Amino acid sequence: EDTAGFPSAFSVVDLTDRRGVWQSEPPLVKTLGEDPSKQLREGGGGTGTARAPAGLKNLGATCYLNSLLQYLFFNVDFRQSLLHMECDSEVVRALQRVFALLAAGDRCAVDPSEF
Repeated sequence: EDTAGFPSAFSVVDLTDRRGVWQSEPPLVKTLGEDPSKQLREGGGGTGTARAPAGLKNLGATCYLNSLLQYLFFNVDFRQSLLHMECDSEVVRALQRVFALLAAGDRCAVDPSEF
């Protein structure tokens, strides 16, 4: 039953399910979704402290392309040149957005599907 717009935790828990806490994804997480704070990157501890690097979401058999993009991203000269380049190409602009999100985005995984 709905309580103030939120589903009741008891309505999603199947008390007859023998797998209990040993399930890979508990029913409550399936219903309510993963904690959004787990998707955010941890910030640096203070001034000048580096943030944890972001990764790229695997869109299904895209790990080879993702590894190439990450290789290019960690090539500082290439990254700086790309981010400062002015170009009308949609592909270049999409790659610039992916690199900008890898460098300064709030999420720990970047979705490269636009690229």
